[in-house]
Amino acid sequence: MNGLIVIGTTRKPSQRIRSFAKELVRVIPRAARLTRGKQSLIEFCEEARSQGASRVILIGGYHGNPGRLIFLQYSQDEWLFQPPLIFTKSVILLRQKRQQPIPKSKVLYVVQDTDRDKLNAEIIARALGVTFVEREALSTGKPGVALLLVALHQSSVLEFLSLQDSQPVGPTLYVRNIYRKPRGDWKRW
Repeated sequence: MNGLIVIGTTRKPSQRIRSFAKELVRVIPRAARLTRGKQSLIEFCEEARSQGASRVILIGGYHGNPGRLIFLQYSQDEWLFQPPLIFTKSVILLRQKRQQPIPKSKVLYVVQDTDRDKLNAEIIARALGVTFVEREALSTGKPGVALLLVALHQSSVLEFLSLQDSQPVGPTLYVRNIYRKPRGDWKRW
């Protein structure tokens, strides 16, 4: 099921979290932003489903900054948590790097930098409904965006790069932890 992906936030997002959501919509193919308002999580997911979405990404905050990403997928007539659950240390928005807006991405590939992160890269690709590609097999120079998972010591970095010129085209996420199983009751969001 590779339908629309709806990107939403917690109930009272800061301006930085809203900007982060807008940048994700531009780099993730088939993504759309939906305002949550006062809806519960289940109501929000059902509204996303009525719009034709099969996946939802919720962005939570930590002291006004994007702090976590939770992925949900519609399967067998209910919304289910889908790994991964990503906790971030910090996020650098594209507007902090350069002023030019980017065109909406049509193609996204997930690529890992080291063998250590291969499983995480595959799980992220599955959650986004995009293709996982080995770094050696990825050909540059064609249109599209690569979400590169880079390992730095004990942590990881998720970076959206253009395949044509390897320049940043989206936010950079400094990852604190990637969980492959649900933590707590995500329905309370």
